[in-house]
Amino acid sequence: MEARTPLRSVRDAGRTVTGLYLAREGHWAWRFGVGMVLALGVPLAIGIAAGRPASGVAAGIGSYLLNLLVPQGDLRNRVRQIGLQWLACSAATALGVLVSGSLPLTVLAIALIAPVATPGMAPVIPLVFAVQGLAGAGGGTYALLFASGGLWTSLLLFIPLIVGRPDSTPPTPHEPRRGPEGRGRARHWAGVRASVTSRTPEFRHKVRLAVCFTLAFIAVGQLHIPHGTWVLAGVFGCLRPTWGQTTSRMAKRVIGNVLGSSFAAALLILAPAPSAPALAAVTVACAGTARILRGYNYGLWPIFAAPAMLLLFSLDARSTWIDAAERVSNNMAGAALAALATLFLWPHREQTLVPGRLENLLMAQARYLDRVASLAAGPPPAERAHTRDAVEAAEQHLETSKNRLATQPRPPRQLIAALDAVRDASARLRAPLTAHPPHATPPLPYTPDALHHLAQHLRDTGATLDSLAAPRPAPPELQPPGTSTDITNAAHDLMRHATRAATLAIKPAPRDHLAPDARAPTGIRRPTQPR
Repeated sequence: MEARTPLRSVRDAGRTVTGLYLAREGHWAWRFGVGMVLALGVPLAIGIAAGRPASGVAAGIGSYLLNLLVPQGDLRNRVRQIGLQWLACSAATALGVLVSGSLPLTVLAIALIAPVATPGMAPVIPLVFAVQGLAGAGGGTYALLFASGGLWTSLLLFIPLIVGRPDSTPPTPHEPRRGPEGRGRARHWAGVRASVTSRTPEFRHKVRLAVCFTLAFIAVGQLHIPHGTWVLAGVFGCLRPTWGQTTSRMAKRVIGNVLGSSFAAALLILAPAPSAPALAAVTVACAGTARILRGYNYGLWPIFAAPAMLLLFSLDARSTWIDAAERVSNNMAGAALAALATLFLWPHREQTLVPGRLENLLMAQARYLDRVASLAAGPPPAERAHTRDAVEAAEQHLETSKNRLATQPRPPRQLIAALDAVRDASARLRAPLTAHPPHATPPLPYTPDALHHLAQHLRDTGATLDSLAAPRPAPPELQPPGTSTDITNAAHDLMRHATRAATLAIKPAPRDHLAPDARAPTGIRRPTQPR
């Protein structure tokens, strides 16, 4: 094998980072840029015309943050989303003004609000802005101006030209209005309870974000770091539930902020004392361009969003290129803190979930085989989609685990390969059963007794995966009679690969010590001839 030189390692790392940064995420959105120009431009123009640019900046911050919301659904859902976003950000701003004089109350407020998620910008950002304050506006005035700017943007978000037409989904005439909402709330709280009890990556992310954001806020305040808010912005913008998501966001945000801050510094050097209208025009143009690019590639968003925010605050207090350098440095420090928090602050061990998900898959396959067998034994055809859906859901959960494992700093490649083998075997087991329903023209490639037999083997194997207890002795029948070779081989491979994957997940091996053709623990042998 060719030796890996340091230069080649650096080149490969550079290609990886560049690939992450340039990865496309969506589409252009010109109408969002138009909405941002109107949302930010009107408050700034009014403030400058009235001779109070600080008031325009305060209202412009509310307009800017509210404009990041993209309402979805029908008109009723959009009203709820926009209203919730405006109320949450305005309330967080008012709370920030109230607690800004007390460090303990501020820390408590940030710790409680940091995990709160809304359809758009998280309320903790306007809370921190309010705590930091604006030089040209008092606390109460700032809160009122922020709310008025947010209200202006909220009205713009109802214009179809800016956000598109709402969906037309009228409720069923005979269906009570509160029924779907009640079911939706029940599903929401059921999901919250499941997230807490199973400690999913999303739940861990909320706890990690609250702790990391709060500690960063305390450190910034105690060290009196200039423009320390940008450290918090780096933490909030980069910290994600998994390592792969965090590193991808870091690459996009850090590179974009370096380019954007360099652009802002060049503007401030070339035009050290621009007029307020010219500065506002450049700010609005940068913000509108950033909003267009945000959905296409998040890495392009900071190139224009960073100078937009820097120039926006320059309307209240003149900034220099040193301010741009300090802010980008703080943002990079926040990104580094996010990476460290992902690695060491209650990290999510996805491998611990793999055995349980493998067990769920085998049990779901067993129920599916039993369902097919029961339908094949009776004359009337019936629907068995619900059991097939359960198998597909179990396969999807396992695929999610595999994708998360692949983005870890040191991905377990043997385990990932074993999970790929499990997925392929599971699909092969379902294929002949789906292609030959019980009411199809005989002869079928299975008999009810043979499917029940395989289902029991799947259950026996699945019961050993989560704890890796000793497998049960092999049954006397080595080959179930009445089952095609394809079905038996697929079941054999599914159990064999699932057992190997569970073993690797609980105790990863440095070498692939399990032979590829290791015998399945249930004692089922590959048939040599089709029956």
